[in-house]
Amino acid sequence: MRTPFILLCGALLLASAGAASAEEAAPSRAILFIVDGLHEDAPDRLGLTNFLALCAQGTRVTKTVLLAPAHPRTGAWAAVHTCSLPNPILLAGTLFLAPGHPMIQDAFPAGRPTLHMTNGRLYESLKRGFSHAEVVPGDDAAAVRAAVARTGAADWSLLCVHLQDTGKAGYRCGRTRKEMPGRRDIWAEGSPYVAAAREADRLLGELMQALRDRGQLDSTLIVVTADHGQASTGGHPTLSPEGWVVPLVFAGPGIARGRALAQAEQIDIVPTICALMNVPPPNSGPAAGRVIAGVRAGSEIPPAGADPMTMRIDTSIREFRLLAAQALALTPSQPQTALWIEEAEAAFYGPDRILDWPKLGSPEAILQANQAAIDDLKTILSGETPRLPENAKPGAPSGGS
Repeated sequence: MRTPFILLCGALLLASAGAASAEEAAPSRAILFIVDGLHEDAPDRLGLTNFLALCAQGTRVTKTVLLAPAHPRTGAWAAVHTCSLPNPILLAGTLFLAPGHPMIQDAFPAGRPTLHMTNGRLYESLKRGFSHAEVVPGDDAAAVRAAVARTGAADWSLLCVHLQDTGKAGYRCGRTRKEMPGRRDIWAEGSPYVAAAREADRLLGELMQALRDRGQLDSTLIVVTADHGQASTGGHPTLSPEGWVVPLVFAGPGIARGRALAQAEQIDIVPTICALMNVPPPNSGPAAGRVIAGVRAGSEIPPAGADPMTMRIDTSIREFRLLAAQALALTPSQPQTALWIEEAEAAFYGPDRILDWPKLGSPEAILQANQAAIDDLKTILSGETPRLPENAKPGAPSGGS
């Protein structure tokens, strides 16, 4: 475990020495290194030496918030994407998605290849637009070996690497019926999650060493994060706040060194990469992310602000679902509440309706609509009759069947 750390530290120090002007220069290429289901505490708690070395040489975001990691497997979402919600949101840099929406690979000009390498078949729907996209059979090591080989074959502008084994190990910890180290506790001694996370970090070091050997490290932007977080009991349940936050670090030319920022949103990652690479972001508008202030060398560290919009949406999803469960328990003795719950659900914009979110025009409008549905559930639980739904008001189109 120590060797990749020492190599990476030496490589990064070598890259910075004698290259003072590199902080002002745009990177020649970018790597987005994604460790599936990496808990926000994993780098420090597990001593992920290569991730921490990047933090020492770059900028770490202490709290990076993403949309609750739901994975609708039927309906409109499943017809568009094979993976959970945070994955295309990460690559698109926006909460407002639609079939065929642009992603980071579409922002880079033609001429230099863009690459997507993974060992998970769930990410098939993310590969469109890449010059080369490959689902590598086998483990994380096989995916990184393939990435090293592919990046050595030709000049390239963007590499997305998505390693699956850590997320699979977390799912196993939470789902297994057998007694095993890590069952319902990803941090337990002997847990497969711990082993997978440390292996992913080791492979990060291997990829960095390959860049150093080719003389490319000092001109490469490196961004390491996760697609979603992980519950300490295993997996990424939609309602678990541990699944809503991920680690994040930027390192390379133009990045402030040894800096820690208080917070960002997952939707900010791609706009920040694009700004550092001098390419336009793939999406804009009210639900798109922003360039993370304080990442650039020479910039000021911004103060911590209020909870990000994504966190507020996540909190509303959790509150609605918990209240709906409480209201449902009333139906044996109060059958009419079942209809009222259905009406509240129809007015709520949850993860299963994410492709409808753009119709409301802004994340603030989604929060307003969701709060009204939450208030309806609170009214039901108080023993009162909730408001009349919009389509049942006098003069409104009939919603009946």
